[in-house]
Amino acid sequence: MHRLVSMLTKEELVEAGTSGFVPGAVLRRVAARPPDPASAELRALTIPYLVELHERTDNVAMLGVLDDEDVVLLEVVYGHRNKDVAPRTRRIPAQRSAMGRLLLALRAEHSAHLDGLAICRGELAPGVTEIAAPLVCSKLVAALGCMGPAAKVGAETIEVHRRVAQSAAAALRIATGRPNVRPS
Repeated sequence: MHRLVSMLTKEELVEAGTSGFVPGAVLRRVAARPPDPASAELRALTIPYLVELHERTDNVAMLGVLDDEDVVLLEVVYGHRNKDVAPRTRRIPAQRSAMGRLLLALRAEHSAHLDGLAICRGELAPGVTEIAAPLVCSKLVAALGCMGPAAKVGAETIEVHRRVAQSAAAALRIATGRPNVRPS
């Protein structure tokens, strides 16, 4: 039994959870559902902001939505210098990421008016810091995330992330015909 669990863990089919083993990254990726039309619209509208966030911070930029207790990454933008930091799967446990914690807080509040950023240090991987900001497109709530080595994610990166997220949120409000709704 131990050898079988070790093999499954090595292949990322299962991972140790707080109350036993849970599906690993590979199984979560296989189980990922294709995005709905609203997700496709959100993805299309935010790609320029993801690229801007990546270019201005030289970190991984991500767009994610909540699916049960996981964050599904709709888009990930990264370069050769930060490919080792980029997520290896399109599903991330929500409790282990800034994007997930932010989206869980939004769901718990039944509101898209959460201000500020969520920051997680070393949750997804040792030495990696992740930042997340809320975005809203029609009824779909999402998060704009940025992750990189802790040494590269300081006050300047946080401020750039905040500004790009505000620009993206404003563009989404205009594109969805909701210019007076304040999503973040």
